[in-house]
Amino acid sequence: MRNIASKLVDKETVPKYYFTDNGILNPNVLPCHRRLVVTRDTERHLEAGGKAIEVVPVWKWLLELG
Repeated sequence: MRNIASKLVDKETVPKYYFTDNGILNPNVLPCHRRLVVTRDTERHLEAGGKAIEVVPVWKWLLELG
C-alpha cells in the first residue's frame, strides 16, 4: 500500500510502502514447522502467539539453500 498521507514532495521523492496485515502472519493460520520472513537486509527473531518467526536477509537465506 502506498503512502498517501505525506506531503506531495515527500511522496514523489521518497515513496514509502506500508505493510497491510491480512492475517497471513498469524501463527495459528500457517501450520508449518518453520516460520520465515525473507527481507532485503533485516535480521531478527520474533515471537507471536508463542511461536517463533525468523526474519532473515535474502543473501543469508540464499546461502542456506546451497
